[in-house]
Amino acid sequence: MPFFTTQSAIGVDFNTTNTTALFTLNDIKLGSGDSEWVYVKASGALLTGQMVTIAAGGTAILANTTNLLSQGSQNANNIGFVQGNFADQDFGWVARRGVGVNVMCSGTAAPNAILYLATNSNGGISTTAASGTLAGILLLASASTASLVITTAILTWPRCVNIANAG
Repeated sequence: MPFFTTQSAIGVDFNTTNTTALFTLNDIKLGSGDSEWVYVKASGALLTGQMVTIAAGGTAILANTTNLLSQGSQNANNIGFVQGNFADQDFGWVARRGVGVNVMCSGTAAPNAILYLATNSNGGISTTAASGTLAGILLLASASTASLVITTAILTWPRCVNIANAG
């Protein structure tokens, strides 16, 4: 679902990326679907639905247990989900709140499932107990697959509430 800004902000397009910065990193905008977005610079190529941690300087890093710990994952402002592909070093918007947000998930994805950071550090989430328990994510659609697929969710400032076996 394409999202659009609900604020008076010229040039904001949540659905595209750019090779040059058009806004200040960590800028926040509100959008349709009760969404909230943060402007970031990609550190590596990112795919739709992947979870990222957002460094203090505005760099989006593919989520894994190491950077969840180092970026202070208890702070919901540090996690977002990519809604369109980013090339390495691209600038764009990632969602950290909203209804109908794309998330990459594996396992038996069902509404009300307990979610975890996927063990292979690919920015996906999983319903299989793994290294990090996530909160603030409610899946809207069901899927049952061992590989990652894109499904939709309601995000309420997602955060990691427990990390075991980090390192």
